[in-house]
Amino acid sequence: MVGAHDQTKATPRSGESPGERLSSRRRSRPEDKEQAKPSPSQARAGLACLRDIIAEHDWPPLIWTRTDGYKFCSDPAELQAYEVAVIREKLTEIRRFITGVVAPHAALQPKGRWIKHLNTQLSSVESTLDVIADYIDA
Repeated sequence: MVGAHDQTKATPRSGESPGERLSSRRRSRPEDKEQAKPSPSQARAGLACLRDIIAEHDWPPLIWTRTDGYKFCSDPAELQAYEVAVIREKLTEIRRFITGVVAPHAALQPKGRWIKHLNTQLSSVESTLDVIADYIDA
């Protein structure tokens, strides 16, 4: 039986050296570059993994800004600004979840034990995030 690696060997065309054949196979095409690009979920997973590695090694936090993109940061003011921006984003997410899903569910099932518990807990989370989002270092 011939191994899989034997089946992929390329024989040179007439007038072509084996090196030329390999280099022509390695030329990148625009569609190859597009296929090699990670999907948004792969990028998120990669960033999450990178943040875990950063935490394990006690490196400075990785933040993202519109002007600089991703970067390591150890400036307290810049870190606080980033943290507050992330908290505001999460607060908006929680509020939309409450108004778009939880409130309509509560209207359908006003005496439901689960929905009462969820509403209470999410109201607490919303309140806490609101306090953090409005925090200004004086």
